[in-house]
Amino acid sequence: MEETGAKVIAVIFDGASVNRKFLTMNSNFGNTKFVHVTMNVASGDSRPLYFMVDPPHLMKTFRNCLANSYSHRRSRTLWKNGQPLSWEAIEALYKITKNDKFKTTKLTKAHVRLSSFSCMKVILACQVLSNSVAEALLRNKEHPLLKEVFSQELVDFLRIMNRTFDCLNGGVHSTKKNINSDLNEYFSLDDPRFQFLQETVLTYLEDWENDVLKRKGFTKEQKLKMMISFQSMEALKITLHSFVQVTKFLIMNGAPSVSSRNMNQDPLEQYFSILRRCGGSNENPTLKGVLHSRQSLHVQGSTFLAGGSRGNTEVLKRQLEIDETPLPSRKKSQK
Repeated sequence: MEETGAKVIAVIFDGASVNRKFLTMNSNFGNTKFVHVTMNVASGDSRPLYFMVDPPHLMKTFRNCLANSYSHRRSRTLWKNGQPLSWEAIEALYKITKNDKFKTTKLTKAHVRLSSFSCMKVILACQVLSNSVAEALLRNKEHPLLKEVFSQELVDFLRIMNRTFDCLNGGVHSTKKNINSDLNEYFSLDDPRFQFLQETVLTYLEDWENDVLKRKGFTKEQKLKMMISFQSMEALKITLHSFVQVTKFLIMNGAPSVSSRNMNQDPLEQYFSILRRCGGSNENPTLKGVLHSRQSLHVQGSTFLAGGSRGNTEVLKRQLEIDETPLPSRKKSQK
């Protein structure tokens, strides 16, 4: 890409193990705790190359950790500052509000009872980790179904994740009417959202980790289950550091504005989604099948389909002539 003239400033990927292994290969160039930047050896001008984990993918992993806390797989028992963070509170809120005439949240059964399909949908994760759910929990915290599983730490967690995702995946132009300023583009190096991402969110994660590690009477394995998974915590830290530095780098180098919506894998995900649909019910496509689907998309996306030189039809090269002469009209009769 550098040879074609494109200047690569960041690499965005999901949290797959092979990608995490790639980060460790660059450990000599970055932070000792986690790697978020290295030198772009192909640039020729000592330009840095930043690493980011896809923000929508991060939202799913954080939601999945919460969903497995006291529910679903029960592989986690999230705990912070003396309070549990339980998915049972989300389930209770859904039961309380599902028959309301005027709904204040978007919770449905698909949000609460996750399947192998629904746990992969970003929109469901974002609608759970939202301010509307946090406010609904506060309003109904005295309800008998919610009273035993409600915690203020869960509300704080939802609010933190909601604003973090807005800052990382916004992109609404400031000229449009928008009451949520976190969705706006970035114009200045002094944007207050940078401080929120680098200080508030990172401090929140570090305090969570310290609270759990200082807790006595539990094994190391039990303490690890009281936090968001190590891979997800590290991925978010990498993304926050890289996002802030990439955005500032672009602004300092003349970019009039930076849209955070462009820093994700959405175009690639949409392209592969189309390829999967081309395969129909085939869940294990071969390389030949994928290449065939790709070629079909390329051909169908053309302005027109060119005819073949063989066969029993002839390709007619006709030019369409358009005559703009007005048609004759009948004269109006005079009375």
